[in-house]
Amino acid sequence: MSSLFNLKPKVNEMGMEASRVITLFGMFLILSIPVAVPLSNKTGDIRSFISLSSEEQYLIWSYRASASNVLEVSISSNGNYIAAGDIDGSVYLFSRSSSTPLWDYSTGSIIRSVRISANGNYITVGLDNRVYFFIRDNGIPLWSYQTSGEIQIFFDVSPRVSISSDGNYIAAGGYGRFYLFRKDDDTPLWSYIPTDYLGPVTFAVSMSSDGNYIAAINDGLVYLFSKSDNKPLWLWSYHWHPISVSISADGNYIAAGGPGATGEVYLFGKENNTSLRSYQTGGSVNCLSMSSNGDYIVAGSGGKVYLFSRSENTPLWSYQTGGQVDSVSISSDGNYISAGSYDGNVYLFGRENNTPLWSYQTGGEVYSVSISSDGNCIVAVNGWPDHKVYLFAGFRITKPPWALVIGIIVVATVIGITAAFYIRKMRLKRIKKRWRIS
Repeated sequence: MSSLFNLKPKVNEMGMEASRVITLFGMFLILSIPVAVPLSNKTGDIRSFISLSSEEQYLIWSYRASASNVLEVSISSNGNYIAAGDIDGSVYLFSRSSSTPLWDYSTGSIIRSVRISANGNYITVGLDNRVYFFIRDNGIPLWSYQTSGEIQIFFDVSPRVSISSDGNYIAAGGYGRFYLFRKDDDTPLWSYIPTDYLGPVTFAVSMSSDGNYIAAINDGLVYLFSKSDNKPLWLWSYHWHPISVSISADGNYIAAGGPGATGEVYLFGKENNTSLRSYQTGGSVNCLSMSSNGDYIVAGSGGKVYLFSRSENTPLWSYQTGGQVDSVSISSDGNYISAGSYDGNVYLFGRENNTPLWSYQTGGEVYSVSISSDGNCIVAVNGWPDHKVYLFAGFRITKPPWALVIGIIVVATVIGITAAFYIRKMRLKRIKKRWRIS
């Protein structure tokens, strides 16, 4: 009998070893789960998980469009499709998988504005005096419409065309006139001509995700329209010419900014023209972008990038670049911000602070950037000497959700303990049988 008890430590060791093996196997399964988690300080500083120091690490491809500048670019919500337009009048459509355009189309005139629908199926383009509408599968326009005069007079207003997420509605700004279209007809649903504007200034437009609301700016006025009527729901008089406008995806909030010594950004609700907040940047507000729910607004003013919160009167942060910032873009949840600067850099920021998570030097002035809905992809275009379209992606890491981690650890541990007891029981039976025989 003594020999039987002396064997217990070895049996226990074998059981514990089996438990360790099974638990380690469970941990291996956990670490193999490809669950994407955004780069957010909510789950820890991104730099504690991966290094963003390598510029080239996230460059997927680049494409030299022509010998002329590419002026604007737009990316679909999931980052799978990219539309771009250049100063020679060419429109390009790319897929994420290749730098070779799916198609390109020459309009014969400078491309002022490009927008792709969130689903990536439709593209609208604004020229000096014409609007084009394309479907993703065909590089021939479904239709085009001649607008009234040029799309850019006096001020480089932004954006000049806008499209609903499903591509069903298109808004376009023209010379002293604003248009709303449906995708299946080149005849405007309606147009709007202001009765008391000071001069022939272009409309800039921004449309809610469902197309139900359109914000517009023109010659010192900010407008909000419903798609059902060309009569403004409200208008507001700006003290100077606003040059940038953005509406939240749900249509509940509108931001407008313009030039001037103080460089104000004004925030409105859709209910009326009473300004909810105003922010000062200290310079001309060249560009704006708003998160889907309107909680966060990013602005480019002079050489700075600003991030504002709807609930705060002062900027959450600002960042000084080495050149003028003419384009900014924010992810749907407001967690990630991209900016392009004339210093040649494309920047990626997190919402929490003004330290860039990453930047890329293109070697030329960056005119336009666009970020995917989840912040995982950024597309940018630059000017001389490259004239390139750049696609960056992979700004997210794989890390399992902790609830699943704990669950698998518990299951693996239970299996290990069960296996240990089973091995111990079988071992004891063999020993007893041998003891009886002896």
